[in-house]
Parts: sequence; C-alpha cells; structure tokens
Amino acid sequence: ADRIITNGCGQRPAEPSSVAVVAAHHTLSRILEMWMHDTFKAHGGKLDRPFGMAFNGTDLKTLAQVRSAFSRDNVTNMCDPNSLTYKQLAKAGRHYGYHVIEPLWTVVASSLYIFITVGLTGPPLIEIVKHACGGSYNS
Repeated sequence: ADRIITNGCGQRPAEPSSVAVVAAHHTLSRILEMWMHDTFKAHGGKLDRPFGMAFNGTDLKTLAQVRSAFSRDNVTNMCDPNSLTYKQLAKAGRHYGYHVIEPLWTVVASSLYIFITVGLTGPPLIEIVKHACGGSYNS
C-alpha cells in the first residue's frame, strides 16, 4: 500500500524516473485518445485503419473511461492531504528521501572522522606507533 507503481515484475518505490515514465505514458495515452477521437470523427464514425491501426468506438470509450477513472479515483486520493493514500505516499516519499540522502551522510561522516583523527590529533596513529618503537617522526 505504500507503493504507487506496479511495472509487471513486482511493486517498486515511486522513484522520480518511474513517476516520469507514468506521466509520459499518461500524456501519450491522452494524445492517442484525442487523435483517435479526431480521426474517428473525421471519417464519420466508421471503422478506420489509419497507419494500419484498427480501432472503433469501443476502443475510444475504453481509453476515455480509463482516463476518467484515473482522474476521478486515483488523483483525487493522491492529492487530498486527509486521504490515507496521500499519507502513505508521503511516508513512502520520506523513506525514499532518507534512502537517497544516505550516501551524502556517509561521505560527511567519513570526512569528519578523517578530519578529527588525522587533522586534529597531530601525527596519525601509525607514526605514533613507529615513534614508540624507536623510530622518529622524520624518518
């Protein structure tokens, strides 16, 4: 329930690229629907085969029903801050955001560790051990 994309091989988090793909699919489907409507209307509602494609009024109605169901049911729930879907998506988004920023925190923590252990403590530990065993800092 905390996922929004199913790609045929399991559910996956809503990555920005996945959302972009869904948006592109929705846009291209809408363009196809408008093109089918115009072509169907231009040919008097007869079964037509533009560019080798075959479609009829039922196909056009199906596309329109899918679009309206998506708009009516899904988008309303995804955009309403009081809906359970919105809260689940926000929670999944925060979880994904923490996952994405993890490498940055790793680099910052590593850099801080190196700065403290090497930069602020004088010679590194290996030099101290070498000096304790009779060597000098300069050799």
